[in-house]
Amino acid sequence: MRRIALACVILALATPSRAFAQLATTKFYNFVDTPVAVTFGSNGQAQIKLTPTAAVISVTGYRRVSVIVGSTHATNLRIQMGKIAGATLSTSLYNGPVNQQVHTYEVIGPELVLVLTGAPANSTDHVQVWVYLTT
Repeated sequence: MRRIALACVILALATPSRAFAQLATTKFYNFVDTPVAVTFGSNGQAQIKLTPTAAVISVTGYRRVSVIVGSTHATNLRIQMGKIAGATLSTSLYNGPVNQQVHTYEVIGPELVLVLTGAPANSTDHVQVWVYLTT
C-alpha cells in the first residue's frame, strides 16, 4: 500500500499542473515600459509592429487574444484577424476609438494585426501597447 501511495505522490509531482501548462502556452508582446515607435503614412494610418520585422503576427495555436493600446496621436484602433499576409481575407474584431481599455476576443483566424488611424499625416509616435495570447 505504501508503494502505491509513494508512486502516486511521485506521479503527481512529476505531472505539470494545469496552471503551469496554461502559463507555458501564453505569449506576451509588451511595449509598456519601452513604447513602440509608429510612423504614420500620408493618410494618418499605421500598423503597429509587434515584432522587429513585421506587424502581422501568427495567433495559430492560441484561443484568446487581449489587446490594450495606451495614449497615442491616433484616434482609432482596428484589430484585424484572419488571413492577412499576402492575399488578405480577414475581419475587424474591433474598429473604434483608442480608449485604453482591454479588448479580449476568441481567436478566429491564423493572423492578427493592429492598425492605428486618425493620426497626423507623416508623423511619428511612441505608443504603449500590449498583446496577450493564451490557450
